[in-house]
Amino acid sequence: MLILKIPDSKDEKFYFKLGKELFDKRKFKESIKKFDKALRLNQNPGLCYYYKGLALIMISKYENSIPLFDNALELIPLDPEILIGKSIALMNLNKYEESIELCYQALKIQPNKY
Repeated sequence: MLILKIPDSKDEKFYFKLGKELFDKRKFKESIKKFDKALRLNQNPGLCYYYKGLALIMISKYENSIPLFDNALELIPLDPEILIGKSIALMNLNKYEESIELCYQALKIQPNKY
């Protein structure tokens, strides 16, 4: 007998995973809705902010993504992936100096990755 577990409507991990799956399938607008749901339920939403910021970049909402990367960096300080995400948003907003500075910070943290 197969028993399926129906996710609790208050399970932020379920909504985060679903948002990540939709993001990976390039369904960015749908993923944003799931990350929003996870953010409403989650007390430590660093990765949700990060992935929602990336999804916004993918639909050219660069300005909207910046505060999300800032929130993620408050929760996960100096994470190189988050720094690069914010850098991409800034670059698309023609804020090149700020973008380059974030790239340098990411390189200092993980010099062999980038």
